Amino acid sequence: MKERKGERSLNRRDFLKTVSAGTVSLWMGGLHSCARKEKERPNIIYINVDNLSLSDKTVVVFSSDNGGVRRVTSMAPLKAGKGSYYEGGIRVPLIISWPGKYKPGMTCDTPVSGIDLYPTFLELTHTPKTEGKVLDGISMLPLMTRRGKIKERSLFWHFPIYLEGGNQETRDPVFRTRPGSVVQMGNWKLHEYFEDRSLELYNLREDVGEKHNRVEEYPEKAKELHQRLDAWRKAVGAPIPARLNPEYDRRYDMRLRRNQQ
Repeated sequence: MKERKGERSLNRRDFLKTVSAGTVSLWMGGLHSCARKEKERPNIIYINVDNLSLSDKTVVVFSSDNGGVRRVTSMAPLKAGKGSYYEGGIRVPLIISWPGKYKPGMTCDTPVSGIDLYPTFLELTHTPKTEGKVLDGISMLPLMTRRGKIKERSLFWHFPIYLEGGNQETRDPVFRTRPGSVVQMGNWKLHEYFEDRSLELYNLREDVGEKHNRVEEYPEKAKELHQRLDAWRKAVGAPIPARLNPEYDRRYDMRLRRNQQ
């Protein structure tokens, strides 16, 4: 993989020196062709639906599993991009076409998640849930039909591994993210990182770019969200790295971070 200006591909020995805990995952590919083709895909879908005379009974959902790759796009005013816990990595478009139900330009600002798609499709198609199957999400149909709201809830993200490719907007210039979890409740969002148990607290209504960590200003809010996050991890059995990497060299890690800034 060609090295890009401002980035360094670490060899295995150097990589292990920067990893203090958790499972290692290396990003090893490019998404340039996908990015170029993405704008063409909805048209292809609609053309085929029309050709099959199914337009009046088809719901089309357009979304993404992560934010844009920072070196080929900008997520501004959101911070960072794909592979990051900041909004540029986890806040994505959700566009739904439902002929006869939606007027062009209708919007909804209620936070939802990809885990809500399956329960929505079940309700939309009047399909019963498989007996014994646990659904993590909830149906978005009340929002889609404008006939109600969904219950207020916390949203969680858990990613206990490392991703290379840090930049000026990530926590450090070596990794896009380090092992951690995030919880969002209303306008408040809390990050926790496992290496040093550090916390970051943001009010997304006032600071969508996540520039001002409010942990010291609102310790009770941070405590409340951290308790929610910890309870959720225990409830679902989310793994948290507990064994330190014996090859980790903190002094080397800190020096590498400084050199790449």
